[in-house]
Amino acid sequence: MFLRYGYLFNGERVCPDIPVANFHNHLKVYEFAQQFCANKKVLDIGCGTGYGSAKLAEVASEVVGIDLSRIPRAAEEMARVLKTDGLCLLATPNPEAFEGCPPNPHHTHEYSFAELKSLLEPLFEDVLIFENQLSPRKDRGVIGKSATRALGHPLSTEHLSNTHSFFCFLARPH
Repeated sequence: MFLRYGYLFNGERVCPDIPVANFHNHLKVYEFAQQFCANKKVLDIGCGTGYGSAKLAEVASEVVGIDLSRIPRAAEEMARVLKTDGLCLLATPNPEAFEGCPPNPHHTHEYSFAELKSLLEPLFEDVLIFENQLSPRKDRGVIGKSATRALGHPLSTEHLSNTHSFFCFLARPH
C-alpha cells in the first residue's frame, strides 16, 4: 500500500483511493460542512491526508488544511483567529458512542460531550454541540431530518448519519 499511495494505510488516515467504511464516515462530515463553506476562506484543522480539504475547496474560495495539533491548544488558536462574524465547525469523534470498545490507538484523547463543553465555552460566546446521528440523545441538541438553524445559520441535515461524531458550532470568541 505504501508504494502505491505514498503513505502507510493504518485505517485512521483515510484516503479516497482506499474507500473503507471509515472513509465514507469522514466524507459525510465534509459533505455536511460544505453548506457553510460556499465562497468562504476555510481553515480545515485535523485534515489528515487532505481529501476533505479538497472536498471543501469545491465550494470555498480558499482552503488551508493543517493537522497534528492537540485540541486544547488548537481550540485557543481557533478562538484567536475566528473573525467576529465567523463560524467555526469542529467535528470530532464521540467516544460515548463506542462505550465498551477499546480506545482508538490513533487518538491521544477523544473528548466527551461534557469535556468539549468545558473546553469550548470559556473560549467562545456561542457554543452548540450536537451528535451527528439520526437519533441523538435528548440532551445533545436534537437535530431532525428537516432543515433548521445553528447559531443563526441555516442548517441542512441532509448529510447527517450515524458516524458517531460531535459537531461543534462556535461563534464570537471571548
